[in-house]
Amino acid sequence: MNHNQVETASTAELVEFYNENCADFGKKTVKKFADRATAIMRVRQLIDDINANEADDGATGTEDDGATGTEDDGATDKHANLSAAVSATWTDPEVAAARKKRYAVVSGGVSYKSVEAAFRELGLPINKAAKFRAVLRDEGTNTINDVVFTLGEVK
Repeated sequence: MNHNQVETASTAELVEFYNENCADFGKKTVKKFADRATAIMRVRQLIDDINANEADDGATGTEDDGATGTEDDGATDKHANLSAAVSATWTDPEVAAARKKRYAVVSGGVSYKSVEAAFRELGLPINKAAKFRAVLRDEGTNTINDVVFTLGEVK
């Protein structure tokens, strides 16, 4: 299956494809997806994982022939390399200062410790908090249900 076929495949076909390929990437099988949009999104992610894995295998010129009975997809090495790279960025004083900086969420003159705390107290839909927070972080202000939020300094 490829990205073009995902849109036209039935939901049952998406579940079947996902379950046939998910174990290779440490994912659990599913009985059904919450909805069609979730099915499409997760199958597309899985296809991307499959394509990336195939590209990695082709780039190294090595393949697991199954002789040892174990598979080494390099995930541990990739994780270690990524971890080391992220750790190294903390040595830059500007990066470290930016990561340590904390903001309050302000709405109607009231300061909240987090977007989630504000959503809970104001009775806003919690399932939209993470996406809302990303926009708020990037733009400094965001509105939901006529409630305006801005970033403020932590006191």
